[in-house]
Amino acid sequence: GGGGGGGGGGGGGGGGGGGGGGLYPCLTPLSTPGRTMYVLPFSMGPLDSPLARLGVQLTDSPYVVVSMGIMTRMGSPAMAALTTGADFIRCLHSVGRPLTDPAGVDPDLWPCDPELTLIGHVPERREIISFGSGYGGNSLLGKKCLALRIASSLARQQGWLAEHMLVSGHGSVGQGSG
Repeated sequence: GGGGGGGGGGGGGGGGGGGGGGLYPCLTPLSTPGRTMYVLPFSMGPLDSPLARLGVQLTDSPYVVVSMGIMTRMGSPAMAALTTGADFIRCLHSVGRPLTDPAGVDPDLWPCDPELTLIGHVPERREIISFGSGYGGNSLLGKKCLALRIASSLARQQGWLAEHMLVSGHGSVGQGSG
């Protein structure tokens, strides 16, 4: 599974793509007071496939940790692939609400901040950021955000196709099936 970072400030969001450290340093210290920051190396697709895409998601949501473990190939094999210098997508998610209970008990069963929600995709830097959302499509960043939105940009650059839905038919347009 993923590793846990300390709570409090979250710390290294890691240097996004390109200069300036990316989106992470400005938001990570603000996103996790009292929460544990988890580091989730993952692969969208079998690691030995040329179509697989690697990512690393930082999150302060245990829901995201469990769900990404179910929906992606997450953990040590993905981390090993990353150590080869492979290209990867940088993902940052926070529920956007501090955990203030000293015992670490969250009084809200679905922590989020609907008044301050930010979802950003930066395809040219291979970065995704989600702040304040608990909705799966905006917090499980390997799914819709990477698999559809960032992949559409990658596909255009690399000469392949990324589609969310395929509509197919048989026969000529306007021809009935009778």
